[in-house]
This record gives sequence, structure tokens and C-alpha cells, in this order.
Amino acid sequence: MIDQKEIKIREEQLFKVFNNVNDWLKFAEAKNAMLIAFNGASIFGSIKLLNLEYIKSSDFLEGYFFFVIICLVFSTVNCLISFAPRVKIIKGGFYDSGKIPNVLFFEYLKGKSNLEIIEEITGDGKSDQYTALEKDIAEQIKQNSIIASRKYSHFTISVWITISSYITLPLAGIFCIYTYLSN
Repeated sequence: MIDQKEIKIREEQLFKVFNNVNDWLKFAEAKNAMLIAFNGASIFGSIKLLNLEYIKSSDFLEGYFFFVIICLVFSTVNCLISFAPRVKIIKGGFYDSGKIPNVLFFEYLKGKSNLEIIEEITGDGKSDQYTALEKDIAEQIKQNSIIASRKYSHFTISVWITISSYITLPLAGIFCIYTYLSN
């Protein structure tokens, strides 16, 4: 016979992990939204700089700012891709199984089945006694973990693209000073 109190405890444990994964998901979305806003402001500023006579007179600086704008646009598009809705069950997940187990971390959970998630969270191996709700919560934990992982991947790529557009800024500044002093 299935103990209702035991089921309730397992469900509460699963909901705690589910809420934790959802918090990671919200954090990933907030970071992507922030980078979109930052990139948008940077694109606007770069376009304004292109209208300066000094920039227009230098092919190098004009080309540099076009490069910056292109990088920022790619970064922004990549961030926007992370907001594409995922409403179907996602198959698979990439996880290095050599990492330390952590049932509160989405990267660890995304590689587990719903039964493995329940067993790791509750600490029991009574898979024949799990309710449909417990299995559904665990499956949703897995799905949200996969989505959070993908959002963080898009964010990481976008940050590096943004950094690559700004890392060259000192070079452009040096060239700008050099050409100014040469004239």
C-alpha cells in the first residue's frame, strides 16, 4: 500500500527542485534581456559615431565601427534566439557525467530521466510506487533544465561576441590618436 504522507513528502521535494530550476531559467532570461538592451544601446551609439565627420574621413574607423555593429547584431540575434518558445518535449541533453552530482543544478538534472530525478531527490528506489504527478513534475524539471542550459549557452556565445566587438576598441583608439597626431 502506498503511504499518502510519503507521497506528499516526495511531491514537496520535487516541487522545491522544480522551483529552483525555474529560478535558474528566469535568471538566464534576465541576463539575455539585459545583454539585448546593452547591445541595442551600443548599436545606437555606434551608428551615431558613424555620422561624425572624423569617422567618415577614416576608412579604418568607418570599417571598425561597421565591424562592431555587425558583431553586436549577431550577439543580439543570438540572445533573441534564446527567447524562442520551447513547448515540445526535448529529447536528449548534453552533460558530462563525470561531474559531481547536484540535484539542485540544472546542468546535472538535464541528463537524467524523470525516474532518476525522483530517486535522487527522494533517496528511495521505489519507482513502481511513484505517482503520475511525481513523474510529471520530474519530467518538467528535466525539460526546464534543458531549456535553462540552452539559454545559458546562447548567453555565453552572445557575451563572447559582444566582448570581441569591444576588445578591439583600444586598437581603434590608438589608431584614432595616431591619425589625429599625424594630421
